[in-house]
This record gives sequence, structure tokens and C-alpha cells, in this order.
Amino acid sequence: MTIAKHKTVADFITSLTPEKAQQVNVLRESILSSRPDLKEHIKWNAPSYALDGEERITFNVKNKADQVSLIMHMGATRKEDTDARPVLETDEGLVRWNSNIRGVIAFKNLEDVRAKLAVVLRVLDAWLAIPATPEKEIIDDNARKFIIQPLGEEFLENCAAKTYTLTVDWLVTDENNETKLAYKVFEDGSVQILNITKSTKNSKRATQKEAISKVDYERKLASTILHLKKERSEFIYVQNGTSFAMNYDIFEDGALYMLEVDADTDEQRIAFDPNAFSEVVSEVTGDLRYYGYRVTSVLSGSSS
Repeated sequence: MTIAKHKTVADFITSLTPEKAQQVNVLRESILSSRPDLKEHIKWNAPSYALDGEERITFNVKNKADQVSLIMHMGATRKEDTDARPVLETDEGLVRWNSNIRGVIAFKNLEDVRAKLAVVLRVLDAWLAIPATPEKEIIDDNARKFIIQPLGEEFLENCAAKTYTLTVDWLVTDENNETKLAYKVFEDGSVQILNITKSTKNSKRATQKEAISKVDYERKLASTILHLKKERSEFIYVQNGTSFAMNYDIFEDGALYMLEVDADTDEQRIAFDPNAFSEVVSEVTGDLRYYGYRVTSVLSGSSS
């Protein structure tokens, strides 16, 4: 059976039974009224709500219980831990947790929606107060890198990829360190700005990310050394039971297509089999021309 793809929230609601449509409308109107900073759009074929470019709440009406439910999550890129405690410490007994960053609030009927509504809004407020990307974080940055042929839109859609335009301006570029500004514009028009520092020590790379304001961004731009623009799609790809976090980059003018493949450990990264991937890839891991600011030289060479 073919599942209809909904282009708008109105299309989605029209497809529901009257009872489910009432439940969804009461919930979405209350959520948007209490949190006007959320962006409502269709994602994963259902109404979803993004904060600062990150998907955080999504409706689910197609489940075994045949109930309207709200999925609390942190998008498709942050790795989940099914054994860890939820990052939200107080859920008032309302949430069924599937991992540390994915929980479900289910509703039996319209009466149940109305009875829980005040508590639901409190829990969602607490949930949204936890940043999907911590304000400042240091992460391991030793992903494998591949040159790749263009990935199809259907493949990216099936992987629930989050796509955005990424403008990068470098402030510091030396052999072992770089500092850059990342300006992300998401499909819903929201913007995220990061100051990113990368350092290499003993052949290991670490990345520190910090969210900054538009004012700070514009001030720092005066010191830019190098600049490039690309479209990035982030998604999770499962191979042989292992989840890999992937970044697929289309550089400006289609001069270069690259895929970064990351996992929790070095052993898992090594276990990724490029020959089993859906598209032909050529590994360039360790080739410094494809790391950080150096890729601008590759791009300038391909356009000359």
C-alpha cells in the first residue's frame, strides 16, 4: 500500500479521522501558542517543530496502538544511547523513553489530550530548554572521508536527512589548528551560527563548537581569511547493525561531492564497508588536501 506524502500540515490533518484531527489540532495550536519560537512544517511525513534549526518534536499517528503521540527527539544527527538515562530529568511521569534523547507522549483520545495538556506543555518547555547541540562541546573528529558521486533525493529522503546551506569563513589556518565560522541556514529559514575550533594532536583531531550571536558573527567576519559555501545533508546510515553519522557535502557549483562517515569508536569507523554503500565512493581519509581549509585549494584547482 502506498503511503500518501503530505506537503502541508493542512494536508496531513485532512488525511486523519475526525477524532484524530481534533486531537492533533488541540495539541499543535497549544504548542504554537505557548512556543511561538518553534517552526512548524512537515518532516518525516508529519507535522514537526524545529527550534533553532533542530527538529525537536514530531507527531506520530501511525503506530501499533493507533494513537496520536508526540515524539520528543533531537533530530537525525545526534547519536542516541538506549542504555543511558534520559537527558530530561523531570518528565512528570508522562514520557515513555526509548533512548536518552527520544521519548514518546501518547494520547488515548481527545479527553485524554485535554486532561494532560497543561502538563504536556510544561514537559515540552523543559525539553526545549535542553539544547540539541550543547552550547559548547568538544567532540572527537576522526571521521573517514570519501569522494562520492551525487546522492539522489530519494536516498536522502529515505534517510531522513537534515539539509542546510553552510557558509564557512576561516579565521585561523595553520598546520595543526584552525578556527572558523559556520553559518547554517535551514530549510525552514532558521539560522544557526557557530564558532568552531579544530586541533590536531598525535594524529587525532578534536573539535570545539560554540554558538555565537549574529552580532559576534559579523564582527568576526572582518578577520576572515578563506571562504566557501556548500550544501550539507546530515543523516544516520545503518550498516550491519552499526549506526554511522554521515555528512554529505555538495560544494559550490558542484565542483566536489564528499561524504564523511563517523561512529562512536575507531573500531566501528573501520567496520564501515564502502563497497556495500549504495553509491561508488573513493576514500581520501588521511589525504590532508580534503581536510578543513585545505579543501579550498582542491576547489580552486578543479575550477581552473
